[in-house]
Amino acid sequence: MLWLALFLPHLPLEVFSRGAETTGPLLVAEGHGNRRWVCARSRAAAVAGVHTCMDLSAAQSLVRDGQVRPRAPEAEQAALEGLADWGGQFTSTLSLHPPHGLLLEIGGSRLLFGGVEPLQTALRRGMEALGYRARLGIAPTPSGAWLLARAGIEEAVFDRRQLHHHLAALPLRSLDLPAETLEALHGMGLHRLGECLRLPRAGLARRLGPGLLGYLDRALG
Repeated sequence: MLWLALFLPHLPLEVFSRGAETTGPLLVAEGHGNRRWVCARSRAAAVAGVHTCMDLSAAQSLVRDGQVRPRAPEAEQAALEGLADWGGQFTSTLSLHPPHGLLLEIGGSRLLFGGVEPLQTALRRGMEALGYRARLGIAPTPSGAWLLARAGIEEAVFDRRQLHHHLAALPLRSLDLPAETLEALHGMGLHRLGECLRLPRAGLARRLGPGLLGYLDRALG
């Protein structure tokens, strides 16, 4: 099997901005308790110095004419579902990977498009026409494809040896792991996935539980 991941890092912004005339900076905010922060921002806001995770009040001081929209998880989910319907033209095996993407099994359908590169091109052009920016990752496992897409590694990986090589170089902060697990790994002096893979499995499981090993095994197949 061969999997293609579509990672949409700007989806919280694009549900508001795609197809719309933007007249100024746009901020998408979320919060917890009394704190609100920026989870996505337009290019104009980024140029003004706004970055994600910035306190909303600090961001608004940089873009006083900017619009602020509350994050809309329901709209993001609806957008993913719409993209899944659209993606059915490329494969019959497809699943949502909320909140930021899709996974497509392309082992057979790539042949219908003349290979992986033409399929990638068709997907990318179609996404752009719909108003979305996506990173693509291709690997023999869905989790591996997702990690490659998140890391911006768009070179197609066809076998597990190649996948191991690419994933081993990834910084731990790029993984979908709980914050406490990442903190524990950093506390052990580990910063890349390959460093975790070189540790004795039994010892790693004792210190951090079996969940981490399961996560790594799914990624590597």
